[in-house]
Amino acid sequence: MNFVDLMVGRSIKPDISFEKMQELWYSEQYILEPIQNGKRYQCLITDSIDWNTLNANNTPKSIRNKIIHVINKIEEIFPKDTLLDGYISCGDYSKTMQILESSDEKANEIQRNEQLFLKYEIMDIIYIGGYSLFNFPLFERKRRLKEIEGDYISIVNYVSRNKKEILEQWKNEYNSFYFKDLASEYVFGNSSKWKIYKEPQIFYGVIMNIIEGRGKYKNMAGSLEIGMYVDGELKKITNIGGMNTDQRVLFFHNSSDYIGKIVEIKALEKSKNNLLEARFENLAEDKTRNDCIF
Repeated sequence: MNFVDLMVGRSIKPDISFEKMQELWYSEQYILEPIQNGKRYQCLITDSIDWNTLNANNTPKSIRNKIIHVINKIEEIFPKDTLLDGYISCGDYSKTMQILESSDEKANEIQRNEQLFLKYEIMDIIYIGGYSLFNFPLFERKRRLKEIEGDYISIVNYVSRNKKEILEQWKNEYNSFYFKDLASEYVFGNSSKWKIYKEPQIFYGVIMNIIEGRGKYKNMAGSLEIGMYVDGELKKITNIGGMNTDQRVLFFHNSSDYIGKIVEIKALEKSKNNLLEARFENLAEDKTRNDCIF
C-alpha cells in the first residue's frame, strides 16, 4: 500500500445555470460538506503511520512529532493497511498553519499553552484493512466512517437536506464548501463529481473603460474594465462581464456617461492583485470611491 493522488473538486463558476444550482441545493444526491480550516493530509496506516499531502509523489515536511496525540488515537481505532483522507486542523486556519510550520518544540508549546490541539478531521476512507474502497460510492465510504470517533479524531460533518439553512449556520465558521455526489467513486485528481462552493463576496470598483464585445456582443459592451484604489491610486484590477443585453447596449452607446461610475461586483475571492471569477452585479449609485479600496 502507498499514498495516492488526492481527489479534488472543481470550483463552481458564477455563470453556472440556475437549474444546475437548484439541483445542487435541493437534490439529496448531493451532500454539502464544509472544507475544514486546516491542511489536507492523507494518513497511511501500515507498520507505521505516515502522512502526505497534495499527491502521491509529494514529500511534505514531517508533522509526526506535532501530532503524537493524534497518531496514538488512530492506532487504537483503525486496522493496519488503511488509507484515510482528511484535514489536520485545530479549528483555526491561521493557527493551524502556525503550528504546522513551527519547529516541533514550538508547535507543542503552542498547543499546550493555548490548549488548542491539532486534530485529524476525516472526510473519506480509501482503503480499510487492505481492502480497496476506490470503486465504492461515496455514501458507502461515508457509512464506513459513521461510527468512528475519539479524542483528537473526528468525522467531517455533512448534510443532504436543508442545505441552504445549514449553510447559514456554517458560514460563521467556514469559508468554502463541497457539493459531493453521493454516487461518486474516489478518483485521482480533478473531478466534476465534487464541486467547490464559496459564498460570493461583494466588492465595489470604478468603470475605467468599456470594451466592445465580439460575435453576438458586437456593437455593445463585451466587458467593463474595473479599477480599484491601491495605496491611494486608481489601478486596473480586472475586466468583468455578467451584464444583460440591455445594460450592454446602454453602457456601450453611452460610454461617456458611465465611465467613472461605481459598480457592485460579485467575486469568489480576492487574490494578491485580482478579483477571482468577478461579475457585474449592479450600478452602485450610493457608493463613493472610498468604497473602492482593493
